[in-house]
Amino acid sequence: MELYGAPFLNHKKKLMIKLFKIIFLILLATSLAKAKSDFRDVGIGVNILDIPTEKYTNFICFNKTKIKSWSDYKKCNLTTGYYQLYYQYDDKYALNENYEGTQIAGHPVLIHLYINKLGKIDRIKINSDPKASMYYQKQAHLFWIRAYGKYGSKNWHCLNNKQENNHIKIGKAYLNKICKKIIDDKTLSIKSELYKSKDNDKLNLISRFEFNLYSKEYKEK
Repeated sequence: MELYGAPFLNHKKKLMIKLFKIIFLILLATSLAKAKSDFRDVGIGVNILDIPTEKYTNFICFNKTKIKSWSDYKKCNLTTGYYQLYYQYDDKYALNENYEGTQIAGHPVLIHLYINKLGKIDRIKINSDPKASMYYQKQAHLFWIRAYGKYGSKNWHCLNNKQENNHIKIGKAYLNKICKKIIDDKTLSIKSELYKSKDNDKLNLISRFEFNLYSKEYKEK
């Protein structure tokens, strides 16, 4: 009598195939359950405690209270139903001087997170840094190009705002619009501005953007 004949080996092979399928499905479900990041390790739906601390620095609450790391986020006051904080990239991890400072797609930025009571990020608010050099400020209104490159150029719905009395075109150029797009489990919104603003007979260059990402559950109170 053969203990390990063809029928036994075929049965064993089928069991192994089933086992590999189960393992594959478990790994697939785990990967799908974990939220994707939008910028480095930070993204909509990401749990704030899953983000490594060593790449980031200068954590500060919306009310200007300083904290040591992501894990201290509950030390920030709940504002409009969220723990809100700012942070910066740690220059120690910059590849070279071109990557120093807090930048996204080559633009110096201020990043503002809205964290829900479960510790997940429900909103990311990104503004061009008004203290950046004039070179970067002049480029700020072009951030939308980078966003289109990352999230796709189709299915954006844009609204051009009416030119205000104190807004002056730069040559023939005037940009003041908001573009929105829904993708996967989040809503994206980019406000882009380029013009000169007249303030007490002084002309100021306005070149800036505000980029918001919202989860489906986001709701300010």
